[in-house]
Amino acid sequence: VTVLIVDDSRTSRRFLRNMLTEADTDLEVVAEAVDGEDGMKKYEEFKPDIVTMDITMPKLDGIDAVSEILKINPAAKIVMVTAAGQKTNIVEALKRGCKDFIQNPKSIASVCTRRILVWTTSTLIIARFKALRLSAQGSGVNGGMADG
Repeated sequence: VTVLIVDDSRTSRRFLRNMLTEADTDLEVVAEAVDGEDGMKKYEEFKPDIVTMDITMPKLDGIDAVSEILKINPAAKIVMVTAAGQKTNIVEALKRGCKDFIQNPKSIASVCTRRILVWTTSTLIIARFKALRLSAQGSGVNGGMADG
């Protein structure tokens, strides 16, 4: 399962990359993007199975980037990874076609120990990614390309 991480924070991108690749060897982060505009370009170039998308970014925010990526590939699987307090934005992203959302684990790091937090969040994200991957396989879509 290939993943594109779109987030303007280098620290958040690194945290998410490490969490995903350490927790599941079936996940491969093929690219990272620093904003929604860069995310669109990287989506076209790499055609990942899954995109993780931050909401608040310069140039093109995550909500608008969802719409633009879905114009490129209406079957794109986009998961919003966002901080707490973004309920209105999450609802808007879901309306525009993102498939799921996950609260950014960094925003709740003070509540849990890092090890428990990473394991729990990784398990949740991976389960959701695998469910999206299975739905893509069932529809004959693989990152915008037919399986095979």
